[in-house]
Amino acid sequence: RQRHHPGEEFDDLGENMDNVTRQLKLQLGSTANVKILMLLTIFFFVGGQFSWSQQRALLEESSQHNHLSQKSPILYGHVHIAKTSGSNLNGAMTLRYSHVCGNKGYSYDAYQLNLRRQKAKDTGHFSDQYDIYSQIGNPRGVGTFNRGRIPIPFVREIGFEECDWISLEGRWEEWVKIASGPFPMELHVPCRDPVDHLMSQCNHIEKQFNCQAEDLRQEIDGCIVEVPVRFNKELEEGENNLSLKCFDFRQNKPYLDIMEDKLETRRIQGDYLPRNSNKSRDRENECIWKDPSMVEYVESYLLKSYDYYNFCNRCLNSENDLFVGGFLEES
Repeated sequence: RQRHHPGEEFDDLGENMDNVTRQLKLQLGSTANVKILMLLTIFFFVGGQFSWSQQRALLEESSQHNHLSQKSPILYGHVHIAKTSGSNLNGAMTLRYSHVCGNKGYSYDAYQLNLRRQKAKDTGHFSDQYDIYSQIGNPRGVGTFNRGRIPIPFVREIGFEECDWISLEGRWEEWVKIASGPFPMELHVPCRDPVDHLMSQCNHIEKQFNCQAEDLRQEIDGCIVEVPVRFNKELEEGENNLSLKCFDFRQNKPYLDIMEDKLETRRIQGDYLPRNSNKSRDRENECIWKDPSMVEYVESYLLKSYDYYNFCNRCLNSENDLFVGGFLEES
């Protein structure tokens, strides 16, 4: 085409660059990548050093890298076993990472929840942490619901499609259903010394363990808080989309740190205010520690009778321990 004025070729160049920019925005949806495109486009027009196919390959590679750095192809689950500091782990995760879901808190509303809890602590008025969930009556008559203690039916209704890390203190079958989706799921199971865990459960339900009981097995079972409900060997052995890892329940802080490379961090983080769900425990008054043979018997019974304790006994310090063997390899 015949040029009508000396600057027209620069007008055409500007029009071409605008078209390319629009195309890249549609493909990449990223301002950073559009800037990369602009530089490549200048090289193309000025020096002719890059072909269109080379530009496309470079930009697609950049876009793919950015996507994978933000999202893991693996879905993570935390099996909330009673009295393993699961409520605090769930709560702390919501204030550090996005797309955290659990019946003890979600990322999307965690910041305001934490502010209300801090206000309640400062004023001494428990009601200052109430929210719309607190208006729901608890059919079991135990405790009060809030955005840090959500009814399980509500959790199910919300769904897990936008979750990257899930914590549940529901039935073990829930995990099989969640893992039936397209992504492999890695379950993280907190583990604790069996006998110490038993005594903590006794304390939680305000039961004094009787070392002189006629039926010691019944005495042990009477303290268990939903352990077989929340964990079953089918999670480990069944034909499902699950793999299992374990960690020492005292390692919540290191656990938060090692998830840094696996999850997307929040835009605005907060300092989590820990919650206490146990009454003060007097270990000195627990009769079991005065009799080593009793400790040995109780531990043996727990390992043989409960899948959870058996799994933890095999898993801790093995390649499936998160702080020994690490994570499932991404593909």
